[in-house]
Amino acid sequence: MLVEEFMNNFVTQFHAVEEALVEARAELNEAELPEGVGPLRLSKVEIANIVLHAGGFTIDEREDKTADEKQNERLIMEGLDELSEQLYLHQYPETVSEVMADFHRDMVTLIRLTPSLMKPLSPIVRQFKVETDSRLSTSRKFEVLLAMVEDVLESLPDDTPNYALRILDEVADFSECMTIVTENVEREAPTAANDNVAAA
Repeated sequence: MLVEEFMNNFVTQFHAVEEALVEARAELNEAELPEGVGPLRLSKVEIANIVLHAGGFTIDEREDKTADEKQNERLIMEGLDELSEQLYLHQYPETVSEVMADFHRDMVTLIRLTPSLMKPLSPIVRQFKVETDSRLSTSRKFEVLLAMVEDVLESLPDDTPNYALRILDEVADFSECMTIVTENVEREAPTAANDNVAAA
């Protein structure tokens, strides 16, 4: 499938994507949650699956694909990944400071509901407060935050409530989006007025 053909098809399917996202969020929040928890957000993986399915794209498993076919497939997947990430970020406020305030409130709620989480979550709450003055330092803040959340997720007891795990996953997903991926040279991108955007 050519990239142009896929994009034309996807434009006609985008309403279905929006409907699927609304339905998935409603289903996610159907479960009875403690006061102060929610609404929960869809994960990046969940949104990517919805986008992929609604867009009608499937990986061509043929081994005899031409170089052009492989290139088209790669471009389509990159576009879908970018779209999925932007739809994921669209669930949050427009600025990072607002997102951090929301996450701080979520962590305080989790500690209130499950006091045993105070010790593992306190360093994460402190990391929320780290101030940054450039896109690169912001990326570094979220690199540290992502590593901290991943460590906590690995060490939580089995009886940790599902909503707590989902909230921590939200922090991890958002942190990953805000981390600059570099190859050889680190370059600082200008800060936009709306700074809740995926890192380059």
